[in-house]
Amino acid sequence: KGFAPLLGLILSIAGLCAAEKASRIPAEWKRQIDKFDAFYSENDDGEMNSEGYPGIYMPLMGNGYFSHSKGVRSDTYFIAGVYNNETTSPSIRARIPATFAVQVENSETTGTLLDIRNGTYYRRGNLVSYPGSWYELRWYAHMQRRNIYVMELQVFNAGKQAVQLKLTNNPGAPTDAINFHKKSSQFFLTQCGNTTIPETPEISTTRVCMVSSN
Repeated sequence: KGFAPLLGLILSIAGLCAAEKASRIPAEWKRQIDKFDAFYSENDDGEMNSEGYPGIYMPLMGNGYFSHSKGVRSDTYFIAGVYNNETTSPSIRARIPATFAVQVENSETTGTLLDIRNGTYYRRGNLVSYPGSWYELRWYAHMQRRNIYVMELQVFNAGKQAVQLKLTNNPGAPTDAINFHKKSSQFFLTQCGNTTIPETPEISTTRVCMVSSN
């Protein structure tokens, strides 16, 4: 009997927390969650570990050919069939530095969504310097044109002044798997190079080229 009031209080607090969290989920996201088409989290702001990966569990983004390893905050891309070592088990994939491991500076993450039906990852956040304004980032690997990886940014401006954003990328250390040569223009970054170690002495190294927007 002595524990009943405390138990009731704990249950009430838990109920309030759950209701408060549910109220923060955007309505269009909640519809997807209710159909079991998506998973929600309040943020993905965990610290990066010594290997350049998020210290929290993150969904791998990919399409069977391209992979943003360990989630959209990690510094590594992989491509199917592109290795950088002599044939061994396990094999070693050639690491490509990420170009779209993007964070919005001076912002506060308000929610993330993994849409498993459409293979898309969403992040929303408030812009601290622009009260009432917020952004949405979207990442997905194209399901038909499998060599295309997309990151979209949409900004919702609640004020009258123009919004300026600073985006930072997490490419990690330069790769030693591919001898990339870079060429940058106002809008695009082109990187081409060969893997440094062939899988067997009888075959040549693999040519890799990548174009991304600046």
